[in-house]
Amino acid sequence: ALNTGRIERTTVAGTIAVPDVATDAVLELLRRTGLATFDAQPVDGTVRADISVSGTLGAPVVAARGRARIADVAPLAPDTPLGGPADLEFEATLQEAHLQAILHEFNATATGVIDLRAPYDATVDVAAPTVDLARALRRIETPIPITGAASATAHFAGTLEEWRKGRATIDVAAVDARAGALPLRLAAPARLEYGNDIVHVVSLEVLAGGTRLSASGALPVTAIDG
Repeated sequence: ALNTGRIERTTVAGTIAVPDVATDAVLELLRRTGLATFDAQPVDGTVRADISVSGTLGAPVVAARGRARIADVAPLAPDTPLGGPADLEFEATLQEAHLQAILHEFNATATGVIDLRAPYDATVDVAAPTVDLARALRRIETPIPITGAASATAHFAGTLEEWRKGRATIDVAAVDARAGALPLRLAAPARLEYGNDIVHVVSLEVLAGGTRLSASGALPVTAIDG
């Protein structure tokens, strides 16, 4: 008779090297195997990884380490300003993934930890020492053109399925920009907080031309979306 208990206790060990594979193929594999069920628009790019398997047939331990190059991250972050090419390094198990990314369009680096089980709890930290404001705001309609650069960091905690219900903090260290022909810069570092679809301006002091402006308070995201 077949001893299923002994088979399940059989140890396994090995590594599979996966050459460059289309990003869409990887996402489709995750969906079909049930390892992830998130929805995303088609994503152009490639993934290269080493996948190791250890443990036993009854309780295998799977880990992956690799790199990905994505042509445009916008489909992975709908309804956000994020876009453009990105390079990604990752280490993942069947439970969670640790990520490090370079967002080229924002001159930014990001690190994060994502639970690979729905609703995909995540924490993400972003550092952007020199953000091109015209590029960052290109998906957001502004009354007059905003140009220049800013230095900022951000922290997000929430779920990827319902990211609008998460919480975020944005610290802006410096701004050297123009609103139309009006020069803008910060008189002091600024902080904004987001939660429950509301942006809280904790501190904001701006030098607009020869005028010093201060702001604080709360603004619903629906007002920003228009």
